[in-house]
Formats: sequence, structure tokens, C-alpha cells
Amino acid sequence: MISNEDIKKPNQLSIRARWMVHLAVLCVPILLSVFSYSIGHHAKLPQTGFDLAKFALNESLMWGLAFAAAFRISRITITQLCLRAPSVWRVIIYGIGWFILVRIAVFILLALQVHFFYSESGWSSSETVFSMMDPRDIVLHPAFSLAVFGVVSLTAGLTEELWRVGMLRGLQTLFPSLQGTHRGNVLCIGVVSLIFGIAHLYLGWLGVENAVLLGLCFGWIVIYRKSYWEAVIAHTLFDAFSFGMIMFIALHPQILSQAIIAEAAKGDTMAINHLLKIGGDINGTLGGGKVTALEVAEAKGHADVLSFLLDEGANPNVVDESGNTALILAAETGDVKGIKILAAKGADLNLRNFKGETALRFAVANKRAEAVQTLIDLGANVNLPDDKGVRPLQVAQSNDYDEIVELLEKSGAK
Repeated sequence: MISNEDIKKPNQLSIRARWMVHLAVLCVPILLSVFSYSIGHHAKLPQTGFDLAKFALNESLMWGLAFAAAFRISRITITQLCLRAPSVWRVIIYGIGWFILVRIAVFILLALQVHFFYSESGWSSSETVFSMMDPRDIVLHPAFSLAVFGVVSLTAGLTEELWRVGMLRGLQTLFPSLQGTHRGNVLCIGVVSLIFGIAHLYLGWLGVENAVLLGLCFGWIVIYRKSYWEAVIAHTLFDAFSFGMIMFIALHPQILSQAIIAEAAKGDTMAINHLLKIGGDINGTLGGGKVTALEVAEAKGHADVLSFLLDEGANPNVVDESGNTALILAAETGDVKGIKILAAKGADLNLRNFKGETALRFAVANKRAEAVQTLIDLGANVNLPDDKGVRPLQVAQSNDYDEIVELLEKSGAK
């Protein structure tokens, strides 16, 4: 004879199996993210309107299919998903409030972690974060960048928080002992946060830690506030604020100056002009003063960029960390055209670097006879010694540069 308990068992197993599949399906997007990272695929923010539309479509399809399958299998209810909002304004106000608190909490925790445990090899992920979108794209296309940040932030808020609610409800249903107790809630939030953090491996370990901290905060909102929408607002604002900070950094004068140097290397005068209009310093240096825009333009042979920079007010005598100028570089490489352009715009022919070396000294040392003659014709002093007292003629004689020796002697070199 079959008892009532025997009749209930198949149904109970069926319910448990459905929720297990529910969790498995929700983990698929996480596994895809980890797989992409494992094969060396790095996340990139959309860089064109087409890319942005494609991103929105792909995210909608991936998450939409995952939610549709998981929720249909488990038969989760709107109440379980915390989708009912008692008051729109109340949700908005609380959402903004949670965003502020989460922002402060995460900032403090990360600041403490960086202060006490930071090590460059293990925790720095700033390069990875910035590699998602080139600062150049931000400064050249700020309006589009804002659109990208807005779409990405809203998409992340809507999808990731719905994923979080689904995961939390799945764990609580599969393990009823975890439901309704503070210890159980904390355990569920912790497990889901760790899974959420793993999905952010592409951001480096600091990015993973940040994701786990956010997961703990947003999970608390979902469980204790029983509000998906408050978590969505807090999450969206958090991401938008983070992107806003990236934009602020990208538009910082120092970054703009570095962008000018990068564009000088590419020979893009239109981009340089745009960067100057939004605050870039035409005389800025890159890498702690290692190089200037004029030097880069000269090194790349972009005579048109060199002229453009000088016409726009670049100081022809701006120096790098060694005290070298674009004129010295032109003399070193034998770029006669560059020497003439710089000299015409006021470059000091006799300016010495931090070792006392002049442009003429560099031209002589590198056996640039035509550059030597050009500098002499323009009025360079042929007898200026370096800090060791060595004059250009002595350099030429010690290296048996007979042609240059003759040029210098004819010009009165001693």
C-alpha cells in the first residue's frame, strides 16, 4: 500500500530538480565570462554606434534567454523576484540613498585594503580597467562616451540585479534552512557575491574584490529590503559614477596633454586641435617629462604636425627630462627640414641640455654633415663646450669626421 509520503516524494524531487536547473542556467553567463577570460578575450566597451547597438542586443538576448529559461523552469513568482514596488518615488529615494552608502562603504574598504595590503604585482588592475576604453576615445568623443556609459550602466543594473535575485531565491528554496535566518541570509549573499566576483576576472583581482564587495551590498538590499528596483538604481548609479570618474580622469589636463603627444605621433592635426580646445597643454610632457609633442612629431617625421604645433603656440624650446629639445632631436637625426622649421619659430640654436650639449654637438657626434652646415648657416655657436669642456670640433676630430672638421674650421671653430 502506497502512503501519502510516498506520493509526495516524486513531486518534491521534481521541485528540487527544477530549482537546481534554475541555478545552473543562471550560472551560464558567468561561465561564459570566465571562459572568455581564459582564452585571452578582453572586454571592450562599444566604440561606435553600431558596437553600442550590438552590445545592447547581445546583452538582451543572452540575459533574456537565461532568465526566460531559468524562471520558466523554476516557476519563480514576481513576489519572489521582489519586482513589486510599493511607491516609485520611495524606490528612487531609497535607491539613491543606498548608492551613496554603498559608494562610501566600498571606497573605505578598498582604500583600507590598498593601504595595508596593496602590491603592484598582485592587486593593480587599473591598466585592465582603462584598457576597456581608450581615454583617447573619451576625450575625442565625450558625448558618445556618456551614451556608452549610460547604456552599459543601466544594462548592468537591470540584468545583474535580476540575476542576483534569481540566484538568492534559488539557494534559499533549495536549502530552506538558509531562509529566514540572519546566518542563512549572510551565507547566501556571500556565495552569490563570490560567484558574481568570479565573473569579473577580466578586471584583475582588484576588480574581482570590488565586484564581491558590491555583491555583498546589493545582496543585502535585495534580501533585507526585498526590493529589486532599489538594488537596480543603486547598482546603475554606482557604475555610472565609476564611469564618470574615468571620464573625469580622461579629461584631466595631464591626460589631455598625453593624448596630444599620442596624436602627434600619429600625425593627426585635427585630433590635436580638438584636444587643445578642451584644455590640453600643447607643451605637456609624457611619462614624467620623458618626451614632448614637438619631439614626438619630429621623431616621427611629421613636419606638418611640427609646424602646426608651433603655429598653435608650442614652445620651440620646451625640454624633456634630459633637457633635450625638438631641435636637438632634429640635429641628432639629421632632419634639416625640421631644423629649419624650428629655427624659424624661435628655437634657440645654442640651448644646451642638462649635460651642456647643444644641437650642433649632437649633429657632429652623429656625423650629420648637412645638419651641421644648416645649423652653422642659421647662426649656431660653433665653440660652445659641453659640461666636460669638450667642443664640437674636438668631437669631430676624435672621431675622424674629416668633412665635419673642415666645415667647423671654416666657420671659426677651435
